[in-house]
Amino acid sequence: MKMFSVLSLLSLALVAMVGQTALALPAKSISNKYSFTISSNWDFGGHVYFNCNSVEDFATAMLEKMGARNVKASCTGGIDNGGNMPPMEAYLSVSYDSVKAASAGDAQTIQADYSSVELRGFDDCFLARQLFKKFQPTFDIKNLSTPHSCSNPGGSYLYRFDVLK
Repeated sequence: MKMFSVLSLLSLALVAMVGQTALALPAKSISNKYSFTISSNWDFGGHVYFNCNSVEDFATAMLEKMGARNVKASCTGGIDNGGNMPPMEAYLSVSYDSVKAASAGDAQTIQADYSSVELRGFDDCFLARQLFKKFQPTFDIKNLSTPHSCSNPGGSYLYRFDVLK
């Protein structure tokens, strides 16, 4: 009986190791640095302006949920752009590291797995859509569910996908 238990444990350990090895893929870490304007022109007319603190927090949370590391975000402009000035479009600068699948010639690789991610919110659809469109190409994403269009800037949003982390 004791021998059976040891064999069972060894089999489970082997299955676990094989499972991990089968899922792990050679990948590379990519440093990203972008600056862009968050548009205030809403699809159905009108303008939407954002508070820079909210934009920084939103972008950081989205990137981290997508698997980004070393995220730094800073924003200028927006609603609180200093004194008695009218609102203006927010200008976001971000830097972060993401993971992409390695090519055959890549010298330094890491092991990564695909993880399921869900980005969901009940407001800020307009901001989520703009940020996701900017960030998506810097990640290795598959099985992306097609998000619905934003019927209003403060509407809900949902993105489901698998991302290499």
